[in-house]
Amino acid sequence: MRIIFIILTTILTVLAACNQRQDNRYNKSIDSIATEIKDTQDKVFKSNRLDSLETDLGLGLVSINFDDKTTLNFYSTPNDKKAIRTIQFFNDKTINSWNIRDLDKHKEWLKPEILWLDYSQFVFRCLTNNDSWLNIVVNNETGETLWLKKSDLTTFKNWENYLTEMFGVARLPNQQQKIRVSPTDNSDEIIYKGQDCFQVKSMKGEWIEIFTADYCDESYTDSKTKIKSGWIKWRQGNKLLIEYFTTS
Repeated sequence: MRIIFIILTTILTVLAACNQRQDNRYNKSIDSIATEIKDTQDKVFKSNRLDSLETDLGLGLVSINFDDKTTLNFYSTPNDKKAIRTIQFFNDKTINSWNIRDLDKHKEWLKPEILWLDYSQFVFRCLTNNDSWLNIVVNNETGETLWLKKSDLTTFKNWENYLTEMFGVARLPNQQQKIRVSPTDNSDEIIYKGQDCFQVKSMKGEWIEIFTADYCDESYTDSKTKIKSGWIKWRQGNKLLIEYFTTS
């Protein structure tokens, strides 16, 4: 009897161990599936968050006409008496150019449309343009906005006027949009091969009328197509579909 008892006990112990191993495999399987689901949810959330952070293109752009004595005060609201941010320009002899004091520190929040000090280009997107104030996007990555008081230092241009003054525009390489004969998606396509080299003639909603710039030639564009009038989309919602060049 004692031998039979020992054999039965051993069998039960082995069966329990097998069940435990199966439970562990089952639990590991459940844990791995849960982890995969969470990773997928995180990726979707991050993707949606990035989409939601697309910075508003606004009404147009504000250019700052700065010199070495310029001080700019930025406010949370037009009613505030104390500026939340202040930047000061100075004549930086080490680079033989006007510069912003503590620029590296300011770059933590200051990410405008253009900051090209060598060419005196300091430009913000503008969301509101009233009699005395401008609501501008000070950070194109986060969409943060502040208010800037109008002065001789500020020049506002809507997107049409701004783009028509550009040295050139081009379609984004990752946007496979076609050049159309009129500003509609179903109008005939203008076949164009080679590097984009266009200027802007006019704007109609999300479309801009383009033409081949005078400075373009076959050696530069690798294209024999000269466009007198064609249409491409410059925006889709708050997303720019073109790149523009302020200078050569």
